[in-house]
Amino acid sequence: MRKYLIIFSMTLLALTAYGCSKHTTPGTAATGQAQQAPENCTTLYKSTMMPKEISTSPGKDSMGMEMVPFKKCEQVGGEKPHAPGTVRISARLQQRYGVTLGTVKNRDLTFSVRNDAIITYNETRIKDINIKFSGWIQRLFADYTGMMVYQGQPLFTIYSPELVSAEQEYLLVAGSPSTAGGSELVRAAEQKLRLWNITASQIERIRKAGKAFKTLSYYAPFTGFIIEKHVVQGQHVDAGQTLFRIAGLSDVWAMVDIYENQIPFVHAGQQVSLQIQAFPGNDIRGRIDYIYPYLNNDTRTVKARVVIPNPGYIIKPGMYGTAVIKDVIGTRLSVPSAAVMNTGTRQVVFVDKGDGYFEPHTVQLGEHADGFSVVVSGLDAGDRVVTNPVFLIDAESNLNEVSGAMGSMPGMNKTKQKENQDSKVKMQQSEHPEQRQGNAPSNQDNSMPGMKM
Repeated sequence: MRKYLIIFSMTLLALTAYGCSKHTTPGTAATGQAQQAPENCTTLYKSTMMPKEISTSPGKDSMGMEMVPFKKCEQVGGEKPHAPGTVRISARLQQRYGVTLGTVKNRDLTFSVRNDAIITYNETRIKDINIKFSGWIQRLFADYTGMMVYQGQPLFTIYSPELVSAEQEYLLVAGSPSTAGGSELVRAAEQKLRLWNITASQIERIRKAGKAFKTLSYYAPFTGFIIEKHVVQGQHVDAGQTLFRIAGLSDVWAMVDIYENQIPFVHAGQQVSLQIQAFPGNDIRGRIDYIYPYLNNDTRTVKARVVIPNPGYIIKPGMYGTAVIKDVIGTRLSVPSAAVMNTGTRQVVFVDKGDGYFEPHTVQLGEHADGFSVVVSGLDAGDRVVTNPVFLIDAESNLNEVSGAMGSMPGMNKTKQKENQDSKVKMQQSEHPEQRQGNAPSNQDNSMPGMKM
């Protein structure tokens, strides 16, 4: 009789506990977990060999294999389902990661090019000094490289039998009574001297003196610096031989390398700001006057030529600097460039969906300007996007997407349930080690077979 009373009491206690558990609210559940929203599940059929082949009815796939069923569930009346790869990060973890957000909005964008530049001579202000007859340099006034010469300054004096003969011819026809008054012979003799770069004042001096000069001086055609010198005093020179190269430095060129993606934003007429290492803090202004029509195969750049005024000749060819070129793009929808994760095949931005959820969006971008990228598609004005640390959230997103894909495979749900049961058993054993020890055999034989003594 006592035995039946004990069984009845235990049964009554079990029924009471079951009734209480049925009326326990989600907030006071023993497990402390919130009640999940109801789900609407649909049975679909998937190929075991071709994962992308899915059907709503049973049958065989394109390889003739039987398709296996799986369930696709959606929450009803609960939270809106999120896109694959969406991650949820608590406020505490966001603070630990240092998550920062930016806004997608219309901005006035200016594309800036900031590249290296090197100062060179203005090629249009370089001239070679040569002579059109042979002779000997009697006296050399421009006697060292780098010397500054002024327009009209004598560079050297030269003796030439050819020149003396031409002077005598001119005097002969100019002093003849039959040719006085400027006949064709006088003009021809004078033209011969002019073609040899003898100036009008020198020809007039020869005519007034009435005799040929043994030596004549050669004058600088413009103001500049001697950058090459190929003659010494007393040297014999031939017709056509280059004696000097003179370069004017009233303005210089800055050659700027422009990379391929920057070419659309650089054009002739743009103003350029130049910072030269020799003059820190000085903003030197110039203007692009030419874009070279070919690409350097080694550097993959084109050259932009910037003309820079050089009063006082303080800017020297060979100096290095940095050129800043700006081109106004206009008002465009843009996203902070730091928010873009480039995977190699696509560009991804993580949008803040609220409540700690971050959803990946594949975007198409246009120009990049001053830390922002023009949005072609994939984002809307007002979207809040993650700007830091994008790579950590991308790693979490990829992990979630892979886990979700594995969970939808046939048999993975049962495996997950088995793993959960095993983990619960291990937790119970860790909480009650005495039970585990009590259930263990008292005389364990850990020896290898055949090793008993």
